[in-house]
Amino acid sequence: MNMEEYEKFHLNKSNVIMLIITFILLVILIVVSVMLAISLKSENQGLPKLNITSGRYTTRETTLPTVTTTETTTKKVITDSPYYEVNVDELFKDDIYTKRDGLTREEALNIGSKMFDYINSLYDITDYSVFELDSIKNNVKPGEQDLIAKDNIEYGELYNFDKILDKLFIKQVRNNVYNIKYDNKGIIIKENDKYYRALNFIGESPIVIVDKELLDYTAYQITLRVKYYNRNYKELGYTAPNYTSTNFVLKYEDRWKVSQYIYPLYK
Repeated sequence: MNMEEYEKFHLNKSNVIMLIITFILLVILIVVSVMLAISLKSENQGLPKLNITSGRYTTRETTLPTVTTTETTTKKVITDSPYYEVNVDELFKDDIYTKRDGLTREEALNIGSKMFDYINSLYDITDYSVFELDSIKNNVKPGEQDLIAKDNIEYGELYNFDKILDKLFIKQVRNNVYNIKYDNKGIIIKENDKYYRALNFIGESPIVIVDKELLDYTAYQITLRVKYYNRNYKELGYTAPNYTSTNFVLKYEDRWKVSQYIYPLYK
């Protein structure tokens, strides 16, 4: 090889630098390709997972790689009587519902608000969130007494309701609970030592609850003012909701219990 050919094929400093840069770029390309393959594989594995908690099915959907999660809850459908679950022992079991002395304003409001929501779901015949009477209607078998008819109104059974009455209502008002009426039709009735609530016969409830304010509290009584308006205010000639209120009163009888409340629709 003559000197001219040697100079042509000799690796100078510039050639070495270019080779190093090329090698680095090749390594980066390989690493990026591997990471992309792993990412695509993980994305395909991000399928919804089904969890079961407290008798309800929970579906969690995950979208990768942003790790955004959405959660929906579906009630477990019970196809045999009893058609929904009422565990009275678990109902308002926290110590705060038996606390009497040293009650703070925040605690009093919390007790009253939580108990109001439960009692209101009992009285509101459009509400099946706690007492799932729609489940009875959809699954009742011929000959069963979970669903009955009276005065052209269907009624679903309130399971364990005698225990609910004892736990949540003071003695003096328990009989009043199943004597309330709407449009001269019984809302909660007692037949053959069983309690029933009317299924929805009014369509969408015209009453909208908007606020609960603590009026007063002592070691003996908690009073909330519940603000609401009629959903059909425009049909009634108003241009804006016409707010009114009613009282929700609890008294202490070995624990906090309902002393006074009439669902506004039944006034």
